[in-house]
Amino acid sequence: MNVCENCNEKPLQLSFLVADTGKCSICGNTAECWDKELIDMYHAIGLSDNQISSRR
Repeated sequence: MNVCENCNEKPLQLSFLVADTGKCSICGNTAECWDKELIDMYHAIGLSDNQISSRR
């Protein structure tokens, strides 16, 4: 599920480095979107926003 910053009910503290241009699953607009399910999985295994955003 791709979610743009306008439709995300809980704003992410992630940079646009982990976003990609795509179609928002909620509003249908083409915008910078995050893969919400993937980010939720990363959080579930204990990764912080800083670790998710890290390029290493």
